[in-house]
Amino acid sequence: MPALAPSVSVVLPTHDRRGTLGAAIDSVLSQTWADLELIVVDDGSRDGTPELLATVDDARVRVRRLPRRSGAPVARNLGISLARGRYVAFQDSDDVWRPDALGAQVAALDSADEDVAVVYGAILRHQGGRSLRIPGPGHPGPTADLPAHLAAENFVDLPAALVRAEALRAVGGFDPELPRFQDWDLWLRLARSFRFRFVDEVLLDSYDSPVSISRDEDAYFRAMEVILARHAEVFARAPEAALHHHLRLVAVGLLRRRSLPYGTHLRAARASLGWAPLRSVGTRVLAGGYRRARALA
Repeated sequence: MPALAPSVSVVLPTHDRRGTLGAAIDSVLSQTWADLELIVVDDGSRDGTPELLATVDDARVRVRRLPRRSGAPVARNLGISLARGRYVAFQDSDDVWRPDALGAQVAALDSADEDVAVVYGAILRHQGGRSLRIPGPGHPGPTADLPAHLAAENFVDLPAALVRAEALRAVGGFDPELPRFQDWDLWLRLARSFRFRFVDEVLLDSYDSPVSISRDEDAYFRAMEVILARHAEVFARAPEAALHHHLRLVAVGLLRRRSLPYGTHLRAARASLGWAPLRSVGTRVLAGGYRRARALA
């Protein structure tokens, strides 16, 4: 007889992270919620990762290898296609889950209504000798207008989220064409039809590694323009968020001497400014930034 499907499928993409991958895997396999499978997708590693994976002795682990590097969204989508659980979680190869992370999320999602597709918690991010809790204490959780709330910021860290598998497949998983913000885009698409629930606990420790600034900037510009266009209806309901993102594109683009469609972003910022009541100091500061950016453009 075939083995019963686990309740949770954990998808872990990795590329050349042999040094941190073992701890990430151990943190999944040592969860107090043990009814899981771990799908590790090796995204064309060349640093000995396949040899490390060959030493993992646990029947719950399934390994797939991509012949060449295709990117984390492709690897995650492959993992989703192989997942047998009713819930899907995502681990990163440089993060460490706390032992009760999955148990807290499964309990919350099991007790939630069917229209709740995502349960997420907090993370503790460690970088440069400092630690930061995200979201911070006092995070209110999802508001009534979840998409508009998400438009302001992505407050759902991917390795701290548990998602209904059928909801993930309904929206098509991750967009491999986006160079950044693939998880933010996924949450915005899911939020159109489903609700989210917040578990006010730190579920994992995240250890950031240095990223190339130039590469990061290029990806930021390309991805943000796609996000703003793809989710224009959402940003129309969140004018202060739209104002912030359009002005940041203009301001950073001017500072970096980048070739951007400034007119498009300035017109969008001006439209956002017209919709948004100037009820906060932050918005007034952005309005001043808009006027200065427009004068420079």
